[in-house]
Amino acid sequence: MKLPPLNALRSFETAARQGSFSLAGAELGVTSAAVSLQVRNLESWMDRKLFLREGNKIKLTDAGRDLYANTAPELARIADFTSSLTDSGTSRPLVISTLPALAETWLPPVLARLGARAIKLRIEEDPGDLQGESIDIRLSYGRVGYEDYWVAPLFQDDLVPMACPDMAENWDQGRPDLQASQFIHMDWGPSFTRTPKWQSWFEARGWDNPPRPSEGITVPGGATALAMAVEGVGVALGQTTLAKPLLASGGLRKLSNVTIQAPQPYRVIIAHHKLYQRRIRAFLDAAGISEVHID
Repeated sequence: MKLPPLNALRSFETAARQGSFSLAGAELGVTSAAVSLQVRNLESWMDRKLFLREGNKIKLTDAGRDLYANTAPELARIADFTSSLTDSGTSRPLVISTLPALAETWLPPVLARLGARAIKLRIEEDPGDLQGESIDIRLSYGRVGYEDYWVAPLFQDDLVPMACPDMAENWDQGRPDLQASQFIHMDWGPSFTRTPKWQSWFEARGWDNPPRPSEGITVPGGATALAMAVEGVGVALGQTTLAKPLLASGGLRKLSNVTIQAPQPYRVIIAHHKLYQRRIRAFLDAAGISEVHID
């Protein structure tokens, strides 16, 4: 069995994953020069150029991409297996970064299905630094700033007007008998342009003169909009997946059969090399993603 020098292979894999010799050195506890030397040794052993070096930046060649695609999964499997053998109860928790709306509504049942394990939950907006912050799983809306990661859809929500039972009585099926100030609008922040708005629902319903955000209450996201609607603040253009528990309990009522679809799905984002870890696969199974296609 002819194997490449394993220390050199490990240095290559870390540099390819980190996209930097200096970051690879920091992870491995050596200097960037030591990582560079190990990579050069591997290039010499394989008689292939693995990186294009452009100043302080490195970029994988075709040979480098092929080598990374075939070695990173195996090294991850070895690391995962040895970790399971030596686990003393102090292994690093699974770090999940998520949007607030998912943390408050969609995620808890998924974690309940996942079962008891060490998890660190981070609530934050997009885009995030998955690599620098050692984040294992990111739950997001759209695909903001994660082009180099494995991305899969979680669900694409439908939206429909919702209100608490008392306020629902003020809704006329032919025309909403509500003041403009009683409509709840969502502002998802500067990272998004394609977000669901009342104007889209009014157009789908065939009504003119949608309520203007300046005359109602504007909140940061779907979960907050639902919470406001439950308290009778106003009528929300509610996301049906996020609102399932509230609809089931009677805290909210749908006010129409006309729905619109969110412009983009919610997505799960993971570094390619982590897809082979058992704990990542367990989370994906709990989230209902059984097939993992790796580019």
